Parts: sequence; structure tokens; C-alpha cells
Amino acid sequence: MNSISPITEYFISFLCIIISICILILYISKKINIVECIIYAFVTQAYSIAQIGPTITTFYLVQTIIAFLELCYLFKNRDNFKIKKIFILLFLLPIISYLFCFVDFFFKIRNHFYILGSPKSLFLTGPFFYIKTYIPFFLLISRLSREIRFCKFSFFFEILHKVALLSCIVGIFQYVLNLSTSNIDLKAIFGLKAAYQSDSLEKIRISAFFQEPKHFSAFLALVIPYCGYKKKYLNVALFLLIGILTISQTFYICLICFFISFFLFKKIQNVRLVIVYSLSILLFLTSLISLLKNDLIKNVYKYQDSFIYALIIERAINRYDIDDVSENNELLGLPLQVDLERPVVNFLKDNGYLFIMGYGPGNGKFIPPNYFESNKMNYRYYKQLEENAPVHMNMRWIYVMAEFGVIFFCIFFWRLTSVKFYDNFSTHYYAYFWLIFFFNEIDILLIIFYFLFFTQRVKQLTLYHNNGSTT
Repeated sequence: MNSISPITEYFISFLCIIISICILILYISKKINIVECIIYAFVTQAYSIAQIGPTITTFYLVQTIIAFLELCYLFKNRDNFKIKKIFILLFLLPIISYLFCFVDFFFKIRNHFYILGSPKSLFLTGPFFYIKTYIPFFLLISRLSREIRFCKFSFFFEILHKVALLSCIVGIFQYVLNLSTSNIDLKAIFGLKAAYQSDSLEKIRISAFFQEPKHFSAFLALVIPYCGYKKKYLNVALFLLIGILTISQTFYICLICFFISFFLFKKIQNVRLVIVYSLSILLFLTSLISLLKNDLIKNVYKYQDSFIYALIIERAINRYDIDDVSENNELLGLPLQVDLERPVVNFLKDNGYLFIMGYGPGNGKFIPPNYFESNKMNYRYYKQLEENAPVHMNMRWIYVMAEFGVIFFCIFFWRLTSVKFYDNFSTHYYAYFWLIFFFNEIDILLIIFYFLFFTQRVKQLTLYHNNGSTT
């Protein structure tokens, strides 16, 4: 596979810094608020500082600076600083998970990790994860919780809608650019990574300025219900078309989730029930497809030379990995990605007690390499062999449970779904958010909507009591 030149890599790193600075300047000068700042940083993660690491994206840089500003604010106002007990618990549980794995390894209760050389790397991974990722993320959330009271649901939806439209324009430009030139570096500068460029019309995977096409597709899927609710049907059609051009299976799963949560359970007003019922239906469908997959595959193979097959069906079939005789390729009918979720799920199956507290923050890189052995992903096996590849998962429910444990996930889920009924659309939209979160990295967008839900509910009750007091 062709790759971009070192000069282009440095230029993309430069763009990452410039975009981050522009977003921060707009935020600090109060030209945009905290919600806009986070969303703009989230949707421009195609740009990263590769010389340091692929996780040093625009979002990470913006998050780190805002975290520093928030830390200064909290220190300045330390006498009035208060934090809810539930957030203290969520902050401390990963430490408990880290200590659990530390004790487990130190006393050799179970020898389940692969340690290359000194065990020092295992002991330092947890603290490094906290400093690099968890603390900045919590400080960002602290800032968000203070400033989001000035925002409304309608504002959030309009920002998503505006960004989706602009991203579609960028995506169309990427598609045309890919067809117009074979210059890999030029296309990469405009956000189209080398891995998603192709000479074949049906294999171009547009991503706008998102980190991955699947993230772009999930974002479009988030906006479609709002456009339908507002009867913006031309925009719905546009988002559907661009979502298809991402060639991401996430997009179709999101559409199924949309139908289930908004139409099958439209009369249910409890968020948790909508999530549980919808996920149960979805897993039933995936299990049914898994049982019938051989017959389904035989029937669609006759169309394998068609454009539609290559654009929509081929990647779905490849996900089932029918040439791989592995017995653990699926989870409840969901085909797992062979270099991401599948090794983790198989590792946890063999070490079931780790489900309780997780294998520890950042410790995915210590999963034994034999879980990554496959002819289709030798590169991943050798990275794991060198402890050089932290396991990154798109299915976020699995990721949270794997890293932090089921206890952490249950508390996290229970707390963030403890929202009162606001209106029918917002309630079902929040449930839909959680279903997409099962398959995609929309963590921060989910948290934004949670705080919006909470603040809007407070405003609604305040207005109710004020009206009552004047009558």
C-alpha cells in the first residue's frame, strides 16, 4: 500500500496544530461556546501529529488546553469547588481496576499478560493513561458541565446539522478529488487518508475531516433523525447518500437502530427501557442473520460483479470472515473486527474474572500476541509482539467493559441514563445515542447530550415553579 511522504506528514501535523489553535482562539475569545468548540475539534480528527502518535489529534490538543484552563479555574476557586460523589466514583474506579491488575500480576494469581522484558511497563501504563487521557477528559467534562447551562437542545441539533452539511461538501470534494488525481499526498492533505483512497469508483471511502469513515457515517446517522423530525427531507436524502459513500457498515447498523428505537418503541418514555429493548431486538436480528448467513451469502454472490454489491454488500460479507475457521469470530451474531474487538473478546473469554474490574486502563497492549495470529493481520500480530500497539476498539460498550470492567460500565450506564422524560423526540434520540455508542466512538457527544438533557430538565422545572408561584 502506498503511503504519504514525510514532508506531507509534517504538513498535516502543522495543519493539526493550526486548526487546534484556531478553535481555541475562537473559544477563548467567546466567538464560539464550549459545545461548538468540542464538536469542531471532534470532527477534524483526520489531522494528527503522527510524529508523536496517531492519538494526538485536534481533539486531543483542544481537550488538553481546555483541561489546563479548567484546572487553573478550579485551583483559583478551590474554596467553592464541589464535586458529586458519583463522579468521584467514576474517576476512582479505573484506579481500582489498575490496582486489581497490579495485585493480580504481582502475586502471580493468574499469568495472563504478555510482558516483554521488565514488568515496569505494565505498572507505568495505568498512571500514563490517567495523565494523558483520563484526567484531561474529566477536566473537559467539568468545563462542559459549568458552561453548557447556556445552551439548548435546539442549538445542539443545529450545530450538528450545520457541521454535517459542511462535512458532506468536504466528502463530495474528496470523492471528486480522488477521481481527478492520483496524488496521494494531495488527497491526504484534504483529509482522505491513503488507506481509503482507491482507483475503483466503488471503493473510495470518504471521511470528510473525521478520523475514520465510520465516524463520519455515525455522525451523519445522528443528524438524520433530527432532519426527519424537522421535515428537512432533502437533507435526509443527502445524508443517506453520503453515508452510503463512506462504505461503512456502521451506517447501516445505525439506521436499523434508528428504526427500532424511534418506531418500534415510540410510546415508551423510559430511556433505559428503550435502550435495552432496542438492543435486544438488534442482537436478535444479528443472531438470526448469523444463523442464515451461509444461505444469504450464496444468494448475494450472484451479484458480486455489480456496483451495488461492491459499494454496500461486500464489506458486510467480509466482516463475517467466512474463510476463517476460528470458532470465536462473532459475539451474539455481531461479526467482530479481527484486529480489534475479536482478540479482546477471546482474551476475556479465557480470563473471565477480568470482566469484573477489566484488564486495566491501557493494558490492551499486553494481551498475548497469539490472540492476534491470523494470515489477514500479520502486521497487528508483530506490533503486539513488540508491545507497540495499544488495543483501540470502536465498539465502545465492549471497550469500557474490557478496560474498566462491568462494574464501572454499569455505574456509568446507570448514571448517564438517569434522566427524566423531557419530550418524546429527545428521549428516544438519547436512547438512539446510546445504541450508536455501542458501535462507535461518540463518547463526548453522548456526554454533551446528557448534560443538555439535565440542564433542560432543570430549566423546565424552574419555569414550572416560577409560573406556579405567580398564579
